[in-house]
Amino acid sequence: MWTLFAIEEMSEKSYQALKAIKQKVEKDWLQIPGVTAVGIGKTESGEAGIIVSVTELSLEVQSSIPSQVEGVPVEIKFTGPIQAL
Repeated sequence: MWTLFAIEEMSEKSYQALKAIKQKVEKDWLQIPGVTAVGIGKTESGEAGIIVSVTELSLEVQSSIPSQVEGVPVEIKFTGPIQAL
């Protein structure tokens, strides 16, 4: 859905691999109530990873989104409701 280009050191090959992993999970994760976006970005620890934006940290979100996918860290970020301007 969205991509955050905050990872300056990432090679094109690494980015494409991460993008492919994101595309595998994005459709399913966006079906989970409360999930508003799935993107690529920098995790809290500074690693490249998949960032999942949610409007609420429900039990369903927490139990449905793993902490890693194919060795790539996944981080859930509470964003609250997102509204178009």
